[in-house]
Amino acid sequence: SSGINAECLLRPGKKKKNLLSDREMQEMWDGDIENEVLKIMSSASISTSNVRPFDASSDHSMEQQRVLCKHNIQDLLKSGSFDEAVALYKAAQEVWPSSPSFGMPDMAIIDEVNVVNSIFLSKEEIPEMISADT
Repeated sequence: SSGINAECLLRPGKKKKNLLSDREMQEMWDGDIENEVLKIMSSASISTSNVRPFDASSDHSMEQQRVLCKHNIQDLLKSGSFDEAVALYKAAQEVWPSSPSFGMPDMAIIDEVNVVNSIFLSKEEIPEMISADT
């Protein structure tokens, strides 16, 4: 895998609307996503070396990049890219260690899975200045 880099994550195209209902999102989570995330979190081989959830040279603020990172995790989970989603989550935890959005680095695995669940089900809007077409 070539990894995820902030450059591609911070250039969203058209703003995507979440077309799935809360119930559909919960069913997706309960279906495969929760088990896959738990399996990956339980393995000791999560590499964040190629993952950069934050770009210091970006014009976007830390807060904007944090919100966008949560959306990217959500999109990766929806598309079935579970390894990449967990790696991005773990990298974000390192960048924003005090943010409740990503939990604490030394949390129990089940608590981390619950944080990823809350990210997946989140409806936090991407700030307009990020999501506008450039």
